[in-house]
Amino acid sequence: MTKPTHIVNQVIANFRRLVNSDRIAICCSGGADSMALLFCAQKVFRNIYVIHAMHDMRSKEESQHDADVVRKYCKLNKLDLDIVQVNMRDLDDQVASEAEYRDERYAQIIKNCLLFDYFYAATGHHADDQLETMIMKICRGSGLRGLSGIADSVDKGGIKFVRPLLSITKEDIYDICKTNKIPFVEDASNQNSDYTKIGRAHV
Repeated sequence: MTKPTHIVNQVIANFRRLVNSDRIAICCSGGADSMALLFCAQKVFRNIYVIHAMHDMRSKEESQHDADVVRKYCKLNKLDLDIVQVNMRDLDDQVASEAEYRDERYAQIIKNCLLFDYFYAATGHHADDQLETMIMKICRGSGLRGLSGIADSVDKGGIKFVRPLLSITKEDIYDICKTNKIPFVEDASNQNSDYTKIGRAHV
């Protein structure tokens, strides 16, 4: 039985409100957020296309481990998976900025979604990300007009990116993964030892 039921049902309702299709791409890093997102998507959509981005911002070992977690889950659940490479180190071995990596990930995801006729893609942004975004804007001196948070959907390059987890917290996400035995990887920077198993940045 799926637990905690009310949280999963909330995500399912968000998916159905945001997506007018039985086909969706899931941007899956292997972190708790995107793995919970994928788990909930399986309860809504008949056709799921999983995209995992491997980039050279981190070590090869760490990136490969994340990819292996996603690959194993997709194989077990018979889900289509593509792993895209985002390599942006220059000749002096200097990495690009996080914004540049994000833009390149979007470009790769959009290209693959259009290739396989998936016009909706979901990312794992959640309520804690929303709060962090608002706090950052306040710290940067944004006025009331500049305090808009993360939108639950945005159109990019012909793809509608949706964020069905925005109404739930990181704690809710960990509960979904823990009680449903969903594997995930965890950033070394995460200080919550109760859930340390091994997210990654969102698209």
